[in-house]
Amino acid sequence: MLLSIAAFAWLRTQAQEALEHRLQAQSREARDAIEMRLRAYADVLHGLSAFFNGSDTVSRADFRRYAHSLDLARRYPGLQLLSFTELVRHEERDAFERAVRQDHSLQPGGYAAFRIHPEIRREAYYVVKYIEPHEGMEPNLGFDLASDGARRAALERARDSGRLSASGRVLPASPTTTTSNFQLRMAVYQAGMPLDSVEQRRQAFLGVVGAGLNMNSFVAATLSPGMRRNLQLRIYDNGPIDGAPLPADPDSLLYDSANPDADAAMPADLRAEHLLEIGGRRWLLQVGPTEIFADDYASNVALPWTVLAAGLGMSLLMFALVHTLSSARGRAIALAQTMTQELRHSEAELAEAQRVARLGSWRFDVDTDEFQASTQAQRLLGAPALERLHPADRALFNQRLREAAADGAGFELELRLLPWSGEADTDAPPGPGEHAEQRWLHAIVRAERDATGRVRQLRGTLMDISERKHGELRLAVEHATTRILADSSDEARALQQLFHIWCETLDWQAAAHWQWDGSALRCTQRWCAPGAEASAVPSDTPGEWVQRAWHQREPAWTARALPDDAGAAAAASTPGALAVPVAFAGTAAGVLEFRRASSVRAPDAGLVALARTLGSQFGQFLQRRRAEQELLHAAHHDPLTGAINRNLFVTQLQHAIERSRRAQARLAVCFVDLDRFKAINDTLGHTAGDQLLRQMAARLRANLRRADLVARHGGDEFVVLAEDVGSPETLEKLARKLVSVLAVPYLVQGHECPVTGSVGVAVYPEDGQDAATLLRHADIAMYRAKEAGKNRYAFYAARMDAQAQRRLALQAALRRAVDRRELTLAYQPKIALADGRVTGVEALARWVHPEWGAISPGEFIPLAEDVGLIAELGRWVLSQALADAAAWHQRGLGPLRVAVNLSVSQFADGELLANVRRALHDSGAPPSLLELELTESMVMRDPEEAARLLQALRALGVQVSIDDFGTGHSSLAYLKRLPLDAVKLDRSFVQDLPDAPKDAAIATGVIALAQQLRLEVVAEGVETQAQRDFLRQAGCDQAQGYFFSRPLPAAALVEWLQAYRREGAGVEREAV
Repeated sequence: MLLSIAAFAWLRTQAQEALEHRLQAQSREARDAIEMRLRAYADVLHGLSAFFNGSDTVSRADFRRYAHSLDLARRYPGLQLLSFTELVRHEERDAFERAVRQDHSLQPGGYAAFRIHPEIRREAYYVVKYIEPHEGMEPNLGFDLASDGARRAALERARDSGRLSASGRVLPASPTTTTSNFQLRMAVYQAGMPLDSVEQRRQAFLGVVGAGLNMNSFVAATLSPGMRRNLQLRIYDNGPIDGAPLPADPDSLLYDSANPDADAAMPADLRAEHLLEIGGRRWLLQVGPTEIFADDYASNVALPWTVLAAGLGMSLLMFALVHTLSSARGRAIALAQTMTQELRHSEAELAEAQRVARLGSWRFDVDTDEFQASTQAQRLLGAPALERLHPADRALFNQRLREAAADGAGFELELRLLPWSGEADTDAPPGPGEHAEQRWLHAIVRAERDATGRVRQLRGTLMDISERKHGELRLAVEHATTRILADSSDEARALQQLFHIWCETLDWQAAAHWQWDGSALRCTQRWCAPGAEASAVPSDTPGEWVQRAWHQREPAWTARALPDDAGAAAAASTPGALAVPVAFAGTAAGVLEFRRASSVRAPDAGLVALARTLGSQFGQFLQRRRAEQELLHAAHHDPLTGAINRNLFVTQLQHAIERSRRAQARLAVCFVDLDRFKAINDTLGHTAGDQLLRQMAARLRANLRRADLVARHGGDEFVVLAEDVGSPETLEKLARKLVSVLAVPYLVQGHECPVTGSVGVAVYPEDGQDAATLLRHADIAMYRAKEAGKNRYAFYAARMDAQAQRRLALQAALRRAVDRRELTLAYQPKIALADGRVTGVEALARWVHPEWGAISPGEFIPLAEDVGLIAELGRWVLSQALADAAAWHQRGLGPLRVAVNLSVSQFADGELLANVRRALHDSGAPPSLLELELTESMVMRDPEEAARLLQALRALGVQVSIDDFGTGHSSLAYLKRLPLDAVKLDRSFVQDLPDAPKDAAIATGVIALAQQLRLEVVAEGVETQAQRDFLRQAGCDQAQGYFFSRPLPAAALVEWLQAYRREGAGVEREAV
C-alpha cells in the first residue's frame, strides 16, 4: 500500500512538472517570436528614418514609392501604416498649409481642403504630412499630434533621444473604426547637422516617422496556429523603462486572446510571465494554458490515480485473503481460488497501467543475484536484462547497484537507451516512431533490509522520460537557434553554426542548404561531422525528397538517400535523409537537408515538428536579412535613379582619399549638372523630368569605368568619383567624355530633348584634402562652366572661390532685395515704325545694391530661378508695372501699354490668372494696358491647357505675345492654335541686318507669316537706322532698342515721353 501511495505521489508530481515544463517552453517560444518580429518592424522604422536623413527632400511621391516597396500587408502583417509628421512653427503655418494644398504630385487637384487641425494656436505643431496606405486615412492628414499632451511628450522624448520611441496603449477612435493600438516613432533630423547633445538634436529636428501596429493582426501573424491553440496570451503595457511599472489591468491591456475579464482562466500556478523592451517601454507577457492544452495532458493527470487504485486494490485483496484464512479451511480454499484469479486480474491491470505510463518495476535479490522485472520493465530494458541500456550508462547503473547493495543507500539515475534495432524479438516491436530516436529512462532504487539490518534486496522503478528529455533538448536547440540568428549578421557563418548545433544535438551526421536560384535548387553550403561516413555527405544534385519538400512546402523523409544509379557497395550503408522547407511570408526560399549514415525508421513527429520550426526560424532570419539589405540599399541609394546617394558617396570619397594618400595617387571629383533640366521639368512635367534623370544616370554608369562611382547629389546634379586618374591628359579626356555623353539628345515621352551638361572638376590633392572641400570646389567649377556658356567643363582654380562667395552673398541679398526696395523697374519704349508713335513699353527688372551697385539682370535673374525666387519676383514686377501704367494713364500720358515677361514657373503654377486679376484690381489699371510676354517653350508641356489659359487672359482684355520668336522649340502649328496678339522677332535675327542675307530672309519670312495670321510683329534690339529702315520696309509693325531709347526709370520715362512728343512723332532721332 505504501509503495502504491509513493508511486501515486511521484507520478502526480511528474505529470504536473511536465505540464508546467511544456507551458514554460511554449511561452518562451512565443516570447522569442514576438521579440523577433518586433525587431523586424523596428528595422522598418530605422530604414525609413535613414531614408529621410539621407535625402535633401522627400516628396509625397517618394514616400509613397518607398512605402509601397516594403509591401507591408504581405511582409509585415499587423504593421498597418507608415507616416511622417513634420514640425511646423506657428509663423510657418500659412506657408505650410498653402504648399500642401498646391502639392499636385499625387493628386491633380492637390489638397484644397488641407488644414492643420484642431485649430488651436500653438508655438509649434506636429502635423501628419504623409501617411501610407493613403486610402481611408485622409482625415488624419493635417492632424496636430501635439494637441494631446501625452502624444506631445512622447514626440519630444523621441526628438531629444534620437532613438526608437514606443507609445502606450492607443484606443480606437470609435467602436466601428479599425485603427492601430500601438505605435512606434523615430526622429528625423536635418542632414549634416551635429546631433551629439540634446540641444543640437532639437536644433536639427525636422519631425518624426511613425509606424502603427494593430495588435490582433500582429499576434496572429507572429504566433503559429499551434501556439494560438494551446496558449492564452495577454500583453500589457508595463510603462516606461525608467518609470514605475503600470498595473496589469484593463487600462494597460494591449492584447488578449480570450475574454479580458476571464482572470480565472489563467491561474497563477499555471501562468508564465515575461518582460520585453521596445522603444523605451516594457511589455508584460502573461501566458497560460487553454482548455485544449490542458486536455492534452489529461491522461498524464489520470495516470497517478490509476496506479493508486490498482495498488490499493491489490492491498485490499491481500487483506481479504488473510481474513479469510483465519476462518474455516474449506472456505479458505474456495476463496483462495477466487482471490488468486482476482489477484492475477489486478496484476494484469497493474501491468497495463505500467505499460500506459511507460513505468516498469523490478527487484534484485542480493543473495542469489536474481533479477526480476515486470513486463514493461523487460520491454524497456530488453532481454537479457539491461541489454538495451547504453554501454556507458549500463556500467554506471551496475556500479550504483553494487554500492546500494553494500551500503543500503537508494539513488535516482537517468539512463540512455539504445535506439531500436529493428531486429526480431520476443517482445512486440515498438510503435511507429517510438524508438526512432534516443530514448531515456528515469530509475529509482530503494534498498530493503531484514530484521538484522542487512540489505536483502533492491527494488526500483523505471519510467520512460524520453518525451521530457526530447522536449528539453529541442527547447535548448530552439533557444540556441534564436540566439545565433538574433546576434548574427552573416548568413553563411550563421548557417555553419546552426548546422553544427543541430546535427550534434539531434544526432545527424551531415547537413546541406539548398537555395532556389530562379531555375533550380543549388547547394550553397554543406556541413559534415568529423568522421562522418561518405554515404552521409549530400551530393551536388538535390534528391527526390529535397524536391518534394520544396514543391509541397512540407518536410520529406527518405530511408534511401542515394541516387538511383548507386552501386551495391553504396547501398550496403543506406543513409536516411530529412528535408525541411525554408519559408517566410508564405514564400519558399530553399530547403534544409539533414542526413544520417544509417537510419531504418522515419523520425518521430516531435523531431519533424522541431525541424519544421528550425526551417521557419531560419526563414524568418532570411526575411529579416533581406529586409535589412533592402532598407540599407534604400538608405544609401537614390530611389529614382538607383545611383548611390550623397551620404554614401561622401563616405566612399573619404575612403578613396585615404587610399590615394597612401598610394600617392590622384583622384577626381566631377560635379555634373544638366543645363536645361528645369525647362524640361516645367514644360513636359515631373514625370518626364524623372525619366530624363534615369536616362542620365544610366548613361553615366554605362560610359565610365567599373571602378568609378556615380551618385545623385540632389535634383539634377550628379557627382562622379574617378580614382587613379594620373596625368592631366587623362583628366581632360574624362571631362570631355562626360560632356559629350550628356550632349546626345534624350528621348522623353516621344520628345527629343537636346539637353546638355556642365561639368566641374576638382582634383585630389591639388584642389582639396578632404571630401567636403573637393565637393565644394567641384561645385564651384561647375558653375563656372555654366557661366562660360554651358555644355562644357571647367577645372577648379583658386580664384573661383571668390566668385562662389559672391554668388552665395547675392543669394542671401536677393531674398531681402524686394523688402528693402532695392529692386526697381526700367522701361524701354516700343515705337510704331509706320508713324513713329510710342505704342507701349517693356518692363525690365533692375537691382541696385547699396554696397555693390548695379547688379546685371543676366546675373540675378538666373540666380532667382536657381533659388526659387523667380515667381515672387515676377509677381512684384507685374504689380509694380501696372501701378506705374495706371499712374501714367491718370497723368494724361495716353494709353501706354506695358509689357511684362512671364517666367516658366509663373506660367505653370496655376495661379497666373488669379494673380493678374489681383494686380489689375489693386492697381486700378485697365486690362488693355497690360501685355504678357511668354516664351515658346512654356506652351510645350500642355498646348491645350496653355491655349485655355491664354484665351482666359485675352477675355480679360490682356494682350499676349510670344517673346524671342524662332529661338525655342515651338512649331508653326502653335501660331495657328494659340490665341496670340503679337510675336517678337529675336534680336539675334536683327543685329546683322540688313547685311546678312540669311537673317534678312528669316526676318522677312517671319513678318510675312505674322501678317497672314493677323499678328503684329515687334523687332527687338534695333540699334541702327539701317536696321529700322529695313524692318519698316519689310512691313514690321513695331520696334524697340537703343536706336530709340535705352531702358529708363519710371520718372525718366515720363520726361522722355514729353520730350519725344514735343519734337513730334516720326522725327528722326539719334540713339539715346
